[in-house]
Amino acid sequence: MLIGHLSVSCEVEKKTMNTSDTAIGRYINHILMPMTKLSGKSDQLHLITNQNSDVDYSKEKIKVFKLFKKNMNVGWNIYTHLKKTNYDLIHFQHEFFIYGGIPQSFLITLALFFIRKPKKIITAHHILDISKLDKKTVVDNNYNYPVLLVKVGLTLSYIMMALATNKIIVHEDEQKKILENNLGKYLKNISKKIVVIPHGIGKKKNIVKDQARNKLNLKSKQYIIFFGYVSKHKGLDLFLNAIQRLQAEGRDISGIIAGGYHPKLKLNLEYKNYYDKLFNFSKTLNNVAWLGFAEDKDLSAIFSAADLAVFPYTTRNATSGSVTDAIAYSVPFILSSKFNTITDYEGLFFELNVESLSKKIILALDGSNRTQAVLADLQSKYDWAKISIQLKKLYITP
Repeated sequence: MLIGHLSVSCEVEKKTMNTSDTAIGRYINHILMPMTKLSGKSDQLHLITNQNSDVDYSKEKIKVFKLFKKNMNVGWNIYTHLKKTNYDLIHFQHEFFIYGGIPQSFLITLALFFIRKPKKIITAHHILDISKLDKKTVVDNNYNYPVLLVKVGLTLSYIMMALATNKIIVHEDEQKKILENNLGKYLKNISKKIVVIPHGIGKKKNIVKDQARNKLNLKSKQYIIFFGYVSKHKGLDLFLNAIQRLQAEGRDISGIIAGGYHPKLKLNLEYKNYYDKLFNFSKTLNNVAWLGFAEDKDLSAIFSAADLAVFPYTTRNATSGSVTDAIAYSVPFILSSKFNTITDYEGLFFELNVESLSKKIILALDGSNRTQAVLADLQSKYDWAKISIQLKKLYITP
């Protein structure tokens, strides 16, 4: 069986978080590694990826084709390769911006549509509910277009995604419901095309907390962590306001901010003002460590230094890689009520206001949060090897 994995990629150990390729680069790497062990003698794995990728899977006997640039030729470049290669299956990692933008992602799905023979699977990493799309959601998700245009673009993209493939993979039941509701009026039996396969987690190695804190020069007794791009919808302002309130109450609690400018918005003046305002506010609080983007090699120390991870998202359209990182590093965590459709996280939610978040932080730090045993259970349940087995079964199912 000749399987073509179509995705951006990067050598994650060499990259900082300040790249749009990193999250999907990690994801495809986590999939490919176990997949090599599941492959039979007659199976071959290809990775079709971006020209500037620095990955090397020669040891794993995965053939890498560095074919495309993130421009308007991306669809044609991929189409010509797929047309001349006799794949049995193509698995495309879909996200709206990592290939250059919504038009480029659409052109790739269009290329898949015109390749008729192989079985085709798309993993949709970014799902927005078009029926609930408004100006705030558009701004929070960094779409620099009018709401109506975004709705039309997303609708066409989702329809083409469904027409071009045999199966669409999403990571959560809620995402499946959103696609069913958005596409049901255009496509009959759409639910039969959508499969839920969770985002993998696994377990990563920690270091001793005191060593981690000495390395990062942290001075407070307890630390909560904010991790990921500083985007408006991720709620860093609420995170900092909660720290301000807790410190005003006399608690020796501070924050680690492992994040920086969103790469798509760093030249946007309004966004820069928003970012700078939060950065300056953090400097008025005791012992807040604003670390900026973190390299993968530093993640163990950063997460090991934290007592609690906090995710105050105001909107949510994808499974959060930051949440899965916290679980992988065995860091207890709490989340905004926007995550309340995930039953695994029941009891960990807070409302999007300072009072609710502050109370939840105290409860969590006092031991009312998930135990290490439960975190270990989540690591086992969503182990990447198990996720790859689910994918393999989907590959070979007629």
